[in-house]
Amino acid sequence: MKAEDKIRSFIEQQFLVEFDETFPEDTDLFREGVMDSFGYVQLHRFLEREFGIKLSEADLTQNLLASCTQVCVYVLRKIAQQAAGVDATRPEAMRA
Repeated sequence: MKAEDKIRSFIEQQFLVEFDETFPEDTDLFREGVMDSFGYVQLHRFLEREFGIKLSEADLTQNLLASCTQVCVYVLRKIAQQAAGVDATRPEAMRA
């Protein structure tokens, strides 16, 4: 299963939503009341466990993980950085 599919499936199952044309993947999960701070921590732990990535404090506070689309982009970028040997825990690495 592709990373995007794993992320989408986790969000749908964990937060009891279904992405479709009325609730697209770029919907802000906080604004819609789907995810709260506890859910954010669950998502964070899932990403670290499932993909072996580390989220920096800056990553967690910069609203990088507000929608399914943002989460997918973020995770794919972190995976690519790790494969390239970039220290992805540094905030400037996320701008690359």
